[in-house]
Amino acid sequence: MFSRWSVLCITPVLLILTVMGLPVMAQNAYQQPAMQNQGMEVSGGDLKKAAEAYVEIVQINQGFQEALQGVETAGERQSLQMEANEKMLSAVKEAGLDAQSYNAIVQQVGADEELRMKFTSMLKQLH
Repeated sequence: MFSRWSVLCITPVLLILTVMGLPVMAQNAYQQPAMQNQGMEVSGGDLKKAAEAYVEIVQINQGFQEALQGVETAGERQSLQMEANEKMLSAVKEAGLDAQSYNAIVQQVGADEELRMKFTSMLKQLH
């Protein structure tokens, strides 16, 4: 299930979280310059937590995309977006991270080839 496509989805999922209107606390992570997170140390435990959350977020996003097919109004779309957003944020919290930490880890995974390889390996193990 986790093909090369899944790894390439890391950034779009991060953008989905932004577009869907994460609470202000999570949005603050995007207001910081992306360069600030580059070079940060990501522990194996935190990387695993992010991978666990990522798996859940991908599933939530897939469900959201399917649900959008039957949406006719902007109000319904917004309601679905809010519901999916809450589920995604909950998945991050259940994995043991806050939104800002998750976003920082995902940004680092996108910027560091070695870390991305570890992350991909963890994704394969989780499925």
